Amino acid sequence: YTVAEDIYLGSIVACFLEADFEIEANFHTKTEYFLDTPVILQALDLQKEEETKPVLELLELITKGGGKLKVLSITIEELKGIVDR
Repeated sequence: YTVAEDIYLGSIVACFLEADFEIEANFHTKTEYFLDTPVILQALDLQKEEETKPVLELLELITKGGGKLKVLSITIEELKGIVDR
């Protein structure tokens, strides 16, 4: 199964690279990106461990591209309720 999985994933990557897509993320400067509760929990490593790194990479891409991370007050209240449990 592992060999078949590696071959399958390799073929997807090869097709992607052959398609000559632009793989550089383009985030607009000064665009505000509002984070939802699950994204914040993942970034804080309070969800599945394997979800933390991709979310942190996404947030880094946004900020390095000039995007602004924002959180609504209702999301903060929701996070407080989750953490207090």
